[in-house]
Amino acid sequence: MLRITKISGGVQDVLLKVEGSISGSGVELLARECDFWLARVQRVVLDISNVAFIDTAGLQMMKQWPTGRVCLQNGSSFLRVLLDAHGISLVDGCASEDPAMHDPSGQV
Repeated sequence: MLRITKISGGVQDVLLKVEGSISGSGVELLARECDFWLARVQRVVLDISNVAFIDTAGLQMMKQWPTGRVCLQNGSSFLRVLLDAHGISLVDGCASEDPAMHDPSGQV
């Protein structure tokens, strides 16, 4: 099961918290959510601190994302090793120039 919550967003970026496992039907859910936001903002930042697992289909989906437009942050040590083994970068503290991204109220 996968849960995706919009934490904050602005004109340039949106921050989404992803929780659970990126597997099975969760892969398609995350793909649709990222596609939705990529059509509206310059960059999607995914906080994956509460993601337990990513299956092969999830990893393949991540490789298809446009370079520099989807940023993964806050993954566990396990996810860091898994992502690195598949050539996917995990960046802590993805920088944003959009002040709305730093608004803890999540208001846009």
